[in-house]
Amino acid sequence: MDKTVTSALGRDENCEVCHVRYHHKDVADATDFGNDPEQWCKQYQDNSCCTLETANNIHNDQLYGDEYRWDRCGELSPACMKHFINEACFYECDVHVGKWRKHDDCMDGTEPNGWQIAGMPIKASECDQFFDDCRSDRFCVNGNDKSLFSVSTCAESECKSFSEIYANGKEMCELLWDNAFVYETNEEHAYTWGFEVGEPNPNNHIAASKAFPEACPDFSPSMDACHSVLTDLDDRVNFVQSQVNA
Repeated sequence: MDKTVTSALGRDENCEVCHVRYHHKDVADATDFGNDPEQWCKQYQDNSCCTLETANNIHNDQLYGDEYRWDRCGELSPACMKHFINEACFYECDVHVGKWRKHDDCMDGTEPNGWQIAGMPIKASECDQFFDDCRSDRFCVNGNDKSLFSVSTCAESECKSFSEIYANGKEMCELLWDNAFVYETNEEHAYTWGFEVGEPNPNNHIAASKAFPEACPDFSPSMDACHSVLTDLDDRVNFVQSQVNA
């Protein structure tokens, strides 16, 4: 298939299983996020593990529960909030997150855990910008591990600025999500949390040789949606090529 034509059509030539299991779809495919250019997660419209419903609730407590709200210490600044939204869209929508699932068997001891990831390299510059844009915003984490997941409620007296909690962007990136991410200074080998609507997903080229894990034992994804997407893509590519060659 002509990669130039495929790129011009704005589609990714792939259709993989979504190997992280939380709010994720069975397979990544083209998703209608509507016509609003400001719609959250819209940049993943060509190949997404998240639904429009998930994207619409990415900013509130509907997905993860009130105890995991980002604004647990009050409203965040728009610049800071944008980073949290980009990270959440990345986790819920980008198929490549599945390569970094923490538990091969989707079990954490006796507890099912197909949602957690570990060690995924993120651009150092993005971590630094996240920290800089949030440094004055107030937040609350466990004093020992500084993880978002460790505190269910926060008293006002426990709220501090990001710059009081974390020393820098590296510490914030690696501890805030409980070591899901690694601060990577060699950015050619690092993923990005955010890119513009209409751009090809730059993460498609990162760790391309890294294999996806086996699907969770209790998960049998239907590939019908994948086959439909690829058939549609072939038809569109063939049409464009016929116009080019006419």
